[in-house]
Amino acid sequence: MVEINEPPSLGLFHSARMIREHGYKTLVWKILWKLPALRRLVSWRFAVATRNIVDLEDALEFAFSGRFGTLITPIQICSEIRALCEIVRQYRARTMLEIGTERGGTFFLFSRVAAPDASLVSVDLPRTDLKPWRRSLFAYLGKKGQNVFAIEGDSHATSTLERVHRVLGGRKLDFLFIDGDHSYEGVKQDFENYIGSLNDEGIVAFHDINPDYRTRFGKPTGVCAGEVYRFWAEVKMKYSYAEFIDNPGQDGFGIGVLFVGSNAEKILMDSHQLKFHALNRQP
Repeated sequence: MVEINEPPSLGLFHSARMIREHGYKTLVWKILWKLPALRRLVSWRFAVATRNIVDLEDALEFAFSGRFGTLITPIQICSEIRALCEIVRQYRARTMLEIGTERGGTFFLFSRVAAPDASLVSVDLPRTDLKPWRRSLFAYLGKKGQNVFAIEGDSHATSTLERVHRVLGGRKLDFLFIDGDHSYEGVKQDFENYIGSLNDEGIVAFHDINPDYRTRFGKPTGVCAGEVYRFWAEVKMKYSYAEFIDNPGQDGFGIGVLFVGSNAEKILMDSHQLKFHALNRQP
């Protein structure tokens, strides 16, 4: 039997904020999700709704539709995550690690473009309010035939890196998505900790490479891109890369992709649909 710690009371302030930002539907889902019987019912409905979704466009429509409130909605701009998913699909990634999974919306999209037998690993900090969600639904985020592993822990800890290596059985990563600690030192440490786990065709993607309004204008909003943009500006000079930013004037978001593996560029060279910045290598 799995013991699940129930989330704390939502509280009036938190409830009002949730209604303002996401609408009444999300608040209702949050309240009902606290009931174990309903969690089982929602898990069954989710499994039925997603088992035949294998096409990227169908997956995007489902994830952003709000059918399950915002429980599965990616914290992404649709055009940006679509572009990244197209790359992952082209790579036919068989091993993937996402650092910073939150509710799993982006993870769900990656599973739809990864190989049918892929091993998909999530690393995120323990969250009492998300524990029932992760325990009940995470197994259904992947497609049939894929292996899904959810690791709760600090991505900066050596013990977490060791757990990732164990669940992958020593295999190297095809794809690494970093969307965890958004401080400069935090994102840098995630990159340095896990870059050695990539194979020769491996790629790394970062979320929130575009500065938010707090950074640019001193105007706090609900968006927090942190200092990812700082690290991205430095690290992209060392590799061939691609950037996906829907609107340069937008408040945060944006995805950056590094083609780190020695053979990573060759795969992209075969594509006529992606414009990327090749590293000017000296002969």
